[in-house]
Amino acid sequence: MKDNNMATDNDMEVHKNSWTPVQIAVGVIFLFWFAGSLAFMMYAFNAENPLAFAAIGQYFLVFGALAISANIKRVKSGKKFDIPVLLIPLVGIVLIGVSLVQVFGMPLFVQGLMEKYDFEEADIIVYSVFGLFIVIGVGLIMSVVLDLKKKARCSDVISVTCVHVDEKFMSNNGRHTRVYCPTWEAFYAGRKRTYVNDEQYVGKKYAVGTISEIHVNPENPDEYYDSANTYKNKIVAVLGFCFVIVPVWGLVMMHICG
Repeated sequence: MKDNNMATDNDMEVHKNSWTPVQIAVGVIFLFWFAGSLAFMMYAFNAENPLAFAAIGQYFLVFGALAISANIKRVKSGKKFDIPVLLIPLVGIVLIGVSLVQVFGMPLFVQGLMEKYDFEEADIIVYSVFGLFIVIGVGLIMSVVLDLKKKARCSDVISVTCVHVDEKFMSNNGRHTRVYCPTWEAFYAGRKRTYVNDEQYVGKKYAVGTISEIHVNPENPDEYYDSANTYKNKIVAVLGFCFVIVPVWGLVMMHICG
């Protein structure tokens, strides 16, 4: 049955976000940079070059630094810092560190610990990589926990009306997908309020006049939780547990077999 509150496509108020030439150029540069890093890493592995891990690590480090810089700008504009972004440069640091160890050897204090606990250099590298995966997994799980806490705070369910729709294209494996970001409006806590998350675009097509529900924090009426996050949280949680369970299982097997 067609929703009477659903506007037609012709009635949709859409603001299209097109890519600027600078954004396209930067995207192409990062794409070729990533492809080149992967190619050199594969070549280095085949040639048994100790810089194999650093070949891709430097990309994660620079990309992560830029992501952190962008997040700092978000904080200055009143938005929250995206904590999982910190994991990106951490991956780069660990991968570069592994290469440096293979080139220059372990630092003296680490060598002392290796002699004390009878560790081999390979063990240190494996433990570092496994530890990195565990940290990433914990970070992903923590991001879901923080989002669920936000959902718990937003206990009031209110009816909202879509008053505006932003639209843009996202590229994935050469395919261009149109995604949308609705702006909701409702009368709550004594006045008309607008709710929009301009950092979250979804594939679901919205139209001006669409009626939906969101969860609002009664103590802070400007904070809300969109139920669209539920599916994303499930995926992130599964990835997080995989990143934790797999290396833990690997460490247990190393202990049993070692």
